[in-house]
Amino acid sequence: MTDKKVVTGNLSIQQRRDSHGKRKAKRGNVPVFIKQHFQTGRVVKKSTCNKITYMETLKVTVDWLDNYGAVSDQIPGCVATAGSYEGIKEAYASALEFHKEGLEAEEIPQCLQGEYRLEFELTTRALLFQFDGVLTRAAISRATGINEKQLYHYMSGFRTARTDKREKIVAAIHEIEQRLISVV
Repeated sequence: MTDKKVVTGNLSIQQRRDSHGKRKAKRGNVPVFIKQHFQTGRVVKKSTCNKITYMETLKVTVDWLDNYGAVSDQIPGCVATAGSYEGIKEAYASALEFHKEGLEAEEIPQCLQGEYRLEFELTTRALLFQFDGVLTRAAISRATGINEKQLYHYMSGFRTARTDKREKIVAAIHEIEQRLISVV
């Protein structure tokens, strides 16, 4: 028998081939294939035994006001704060687990009863604050066509950016990123 390591999704398992060349997983390990459906955006998890389970995607909105704060419309009452973007991801995941522990079995929302993943979306204010000090407002202004004063208003919370303006800012940051990557 030959051993072969297979990496599927986030899992790593050992597989064996028997004398007839057929693959056999070691006892207790089932290969899992994770993919995202292109139309619905749902994450599909399929094992080799043809059992399909759907992973819920929980959208978490991250905002900035002297600290990062995270909240999800799908899970009322669960909030978290942290001083950094990576910290807010960990803090919200921890707060969510603590929130689930405090609920009775019948009170747990449907989206938390199976497998789920967290998808973090920064508001315009949090996005601009995230890149403040890394990218100047002048650079973002040149790339977006939005003047610096307006960008400051978005960042300070004096004004709220419309969806199209936020998308313009995100596209500009990706464009600047591509320019930086292209430098050899």
